[in-house]
Amino acid sequence: MIELTSYSVAGLRSLAGVPDIPVRRPTIITGANDGGKSTALLALNFLLGGRAPTGSDLTLIGSQEDGADPLSHERIEVTGTFRLDQHDMDALGLESEVLVRRVWDVEGGARYEMRVNAPTDPRFHTVESLRLKELASLAEDVGVEPVGARNTRAAWLEPLVAYAGALPHEAAWIAAPSDLVLRLPRMMLFSSTDEPDPEGQIRSALKTAFSDLLEEPDLVGPVREVEKAVQGKLAQKADDLCTHVTERCPELESIDVKPEVTFTEAFATSRSSPREKVAFQFR
Repeated sequence: MIELTSYSVAGLRSLAGVPDIPVRRPTIITGANDGGKSTALLALNFLLGGRAPTGSDLTLIGSQEDGADPLSHERIEVTGTFRLDQHDMDALGLESEVLVRRVWDVEGGARYEMRVNAPTDPRFHTVESLRLKELASLAEDVGVEPVGARNTRAAWLEPLVAYAGALPHEAAWIAAPSDLVLRLPRMMLFSSTDEPDPEGQIRSALKTAFSDLLEEPDLVGPVREVEKAVQGKLAQKADDLCTHVTERCPELESIDVKPEVTFTEAFATSRSSPREKVAFQFR
């Protein structure tokens, strides 16, 4: 389990720069009207994957002369301090505490970043996510030779990772891995002014609980095995159907249907009881 222990906000509405907002059980936010209480919750929701801000949410920092538009911050940053349990540390290869921030600006939109001790050469910040051609190009730039067959990604990645490890390092923000982002806590917002929808709120809570259950150590293995088995059988059926169609439609050069099975998003509810279903997509 990944737990949020505190967060900070910069550039969002009235919160130009608020550090170290603690998250406890419970956490109570108090203050005068228009003091930033709702904005603090919106910031937390944004950090945990909620709605991205817009340009109108940027903190105003002054006015220009001649009636021009007021000046504002260039971007919004919400940074969280997260504590990982041993299961997530092992799965993600991270320490027990990690800083993750979600940033929004007009040009780049919303993105997740993680604070790490990274090589001073920014080209190596995401070396493990580079494709084969990109790895080969980077290796050529720095004079690194492959280890093994040149047409395999591992042959380039291994010496480049070793090269990066020998470079000077410094604290830096890099793109957060998707596996980490998917494991972050989720936030559910309930408004006292909106039309009550208790059934919708319960469905949303159950969907979150369903996803969390599938990541528990004693369930994740069996679930992945079932997914793999179902996907394999569907793949065979897809191949048979593709062969059948191409034999009878010679004008088609080829058909490529690859079913992908996941139980993570496959949760539905009815009024009587929750049930699970299999979801797959064609590509």
